[in-house]
Amino acid sequence: MRHWKQARHLRREALHKPTDTTKEQVQMLATIGTPQEVIARVIGIDRGTLAKHYVDELELSKSKADARVALSLYQNAINGNVAAQIFWCKTRLGWKETQVLEQRQFAVFVEGPDLTDEEWLTESLGDHSQGRKPH
Repeated sequence: MRHWKQARHLRREALHKPTDTTKEQVQMLATIGTPQEVIARVIGIDRGTLAKHYVDELELSKSKADARVALSLYQNAINGNVAAQIFWCKTRLGWKETQVLEQRQFAVFVEGPDLTDEEWLTESLGDHSQGRKPH
């Protein structure tokens, strides 16, 4: 950085005084995932000044937002929202949906003369190539 840019940067940093409004702006923008470079530009400062003056807003905003959403989800589940209840159980209690496939086996018993499989099929289905129909 050139000497005059460094001096201008230090002057801007020294002049910046956080206000309730800028703190709210930084917290809101950080909460929704706005990159710090963009937040700094919105406030009119550089990223270093942002990091120096808005530590809590930058570090805690995501945790506060996550806590509010989790509380809202919890309240919805408690108040009977079935989708919220299912989501809570799957994510917090480890529940999961399973699919059960049943396999059924069966046997066919045919009474009659002792026939080989081929003879039985021929007898049961008939020989269609000769125009015969089953008995």
